[in-house]
Formats: sequence, structure tokens, C-alpha cells
Amino acid sequence: CQPQAAAAAAPAPAPNNADVQSSQDRRVCCIRGFMITTLVVVTAVVAAFAGWYVASDERSNFELQYLDAVSKVSLQFQHRVDVKQDTAQIFSAMITSRYGNKAQAAMGRPPLWPNVTVPDFQEQTAGALDMADGRALSFNPIITQDV
Repeated sequence: CQPQAAAAAAPAPAPNNADVQSSQDRRVCCIRGFMITTLVVVTAVVAAFAGWYVASDERSNFELQYLDAVSKVSLQFQHRVDVKQDTAQIFSAMITSRYGNKAQAAMGRPPLWPNVTVPDFQEQTAGALDMADGRALSFNPIITQDV
């Protein structure tokens, strides 16, 4: 048992100065490699998040602009339809107030409706067509059983 104890008690050889320097150089290289790898990974992650954020922001802006444009088109379309309808109602009221049976009775004349001739129809409708931005305006009386 004693020879083993003597072997264990023997001092370890002193490390060579070149071995210590080589070991430190290896550690420094490993630390540098780890730092470079960490920086590259962090850069890639930051770039990915920045790209995702920019894409999300651009998509949000596009959707907002698209919805705004659709809303404007829809409102303009509805406005033009309303103008056309209002113009037709005004023209209809003008004709029926002038030539309708109630107007004729108020003037003490016999009823003319629906056998009415509108003088200068084209000249009377020119302003209404311009206001409504229309192509044509026609006179189509509704004839019921009581006429």
C-alpha cells in the first residue's frame, strides 16, 4: 500500500509557460467565437423583428388607405345616385304640378292627364340633365285604372 501512497504524494510537474499561453489563447479564441456567434444571432433576430414590424406597419397602412379609398368611392357613388334621383323627383313634381289633374281642376279646366303634351320638353330637361350628369330624361306617366 505504501508504494501507491508515495506515487500519489509526488508533486505534479510544473506547467510549461508555453502550455499556459496556448491554453489562454484557446480560451480567448473560444470566447471571441462565442461573442461573434452571439452578435450574429442577435443581429439576425433584431433584423427579423424589424422586418416583421415594417411589413406589419406597411400592411396596416395599406389596409387603412384601401378602406379610406373604398369609403370615398362608395360615398361618391351614393351621392351621385341621390342627385340623379332628386333631379328626377323635382322634374316629376314640376310636370305633375303643371299638368296634373289637381292642377287643372284648380284652374277650372278639365283633366288632361295622362294625355299631356309638354312644350319644349328638351329645353326644360337640359338643366336637369346637366345637374344630374345624366344622358337622357324621358317622360313616362304612370297610368292607373281611375284615369
